[in-house]
Amino acid sequence: MPLKPITAMILIAATLAAQPSFEVASIKPSDADSQLKIDFAAGGRLIVTHATLRFLIKIAYDISDDQLSGGPGWIGSTRFDVQGKPAIPTPGDPQTMTKDQLLMFHGPTRLRLQKLLADRFQLEMRKESKAMPVFGLVVAKSGPKMKPDSSPGDAELKTGNGRGVLTATRVGMPALAGFLNEGQTGRPVVDMTGLTGKFDFRLEWTPDASLGGAPAAPVDPGGISIFTALQQQLGLRLDPSTAPSEYFVVTRAELPSAN
Repeated sequence: MPLKPITAMILIAATLAAQPSFEVASIKPSDADSQLKIDFAAGGRLIVTHATLRFLIKIAYDISDDQLSGGPGWIGSTRFDVQGKPAIPTPGDPQTMTKDQLLMFHGPTRLRLQKLLADRFQLEMRKESKAMPVFGLVVAKSGPKMKPDSSPGDAELKTGNGRGVLTATRVGMPALAGFLNEGQTGRPVVDMTGLTGKFDFRLEWTPDASLGGAPAAPVDPGGISIFTALQQQLGLRLDPSTAPSEYFVVTRAELPSAN
């Protein structure tokens, strides 16, 4: 008997009143010849160019493409330039934070973006939970090949600008799963390693454009996939599985007024 989705009949927009917001924000139609880009400046300032509302939702709520449905057709085709500046920086605001770091660490910038989407796009969503295809991140038979790191300090993660390079310092497995969840594997990734510590490691692979990991540099045709790289270099494996996952359905979205 197929599993039925468990629906939380609460509109996401209704939960945002107490969240931090941008004091000054602008949303404008994007030029056709511009490119998708995300910049984070000191004090929590956010600058996004040539992004669809669908893309913005995925960043704001830290979800994969498979975890979002509904809404009018334009949310996946019409592109916008978005800028936001908070009045007072909040602890946890990025100073020079990359897109991948934002995706892994829930901070005020993400919360402000959620509120901005609700205010300016009239975005309303409902949240469901249902069994979905996922990859379980598990320890391979060879055992983990990462260096444990118990030194003080924040987690640090650097990427190679689409080249398939990930350098991590004091990073836990939930954060690694979060990175893999975003356009690297084509499915949500769930940490099932049982490893609770922090680790240092370097991972190199050839991005697969069909999974959303389109490279910014030419692809090496002789390179290895993210699946092979994880096993050979980190002693980890991605196992196909199913698990309850959050699923967002867009119930309302309006084109923003010009500003």
